[in-house]
Amino acid sequence: MTASPSPPTTRVVDVLELVAARRDRPLRAADVARELGLSRATTHAIVHTLAARGWLVRSPDTGHLALGPALGPVAAAVAEQRTGTRLGVRAAAGLASATGWPASVVELVDDVLYVSSVDPDDLTVMRGQRLPYAAPFGTLFAAWAEPDERRGWLRRGRLTEAAVASYGAHLDQARADGFLVERMSPVVEHVSSLVQATHEGDFPAAVHELAGELLAEVVRTSMETHDAASQPVTSVAAPVPGPDGTVRTALVVHPLRDLTGAEVRRAASMVRQAAKAVVG
Repeated sequence: MTASPSPPTTRVVDVLELVAARRDRPLRAADVARELGLSRATTHAIVHTLAARGWLVRSPDTGHLALGPALGPVAAAVAEQRTGTRLGVRAAAGLASATGWPASVVELVDDVLYVSSVDPDDLTVMRGQRLPYAAPFGTLFAAWAEPDERRGWLRRGRLTEAAVASYGAHLDQARADGFLVERMSPVVEHVSSLVQATHEGDFPAAVHELAGELLAEVVRTSMETHDAASQPVTSVAAPVPGPDGTVRTALVVHPLRDLTGAEVRRAASMVRQAAKAVVG
């Protein structure tokens, strides 16, 4: 039986995650209260406690919040204990440097995807993006998943029956190839944002239905074959199997431009080799 989450604990974690995500735009306690929908009294109590323990620091001049020094040992322990993550980030940085494209390492934990991205211009690692493990997010993991897990992934994506049938063949082909290529137009970014919002918020049934229809069109477009010499490629991904053979980590490059068939195969080869190096 799954334990119910603790609301007070959830609020504390939400505050820490929000402050961590806004490194480029520091927040005050009042901003945190507004963005998280908390009362000011609750927010100030959380901030005061975290600051007293060194998990947050508050500027005496501006009131801006930042992560505190007490998190240093926590970060060091994470880096030491999560060897696979460290190796995955290193591999993503190598791919970004070699290809000139953004790269990322994606980790699946329960039904949540955690993304660490690397910019090819300065190889800065950006952590913290979190996505629901539901179609269209986490396609590679669904391709390597057992049937029950795959069905749950498709169900959470609220796809139409036609899209589910098409997606199944797409996933099987990716697994047979040993890598996943997603060919999607720029509109996918906006559609994906809508789909993500419907997973995280309470929306009318009509909005969920619209998101499902739009997603079905994106799925159909992504699986189309073209006679053109080049095709728009959003990402090329390869699995990083764990010791038991299950896939909970993936390496991805994001060309975000037209590629020829030869360029796709070359990119896939590079990503697969990098993934094998992570496995060791």
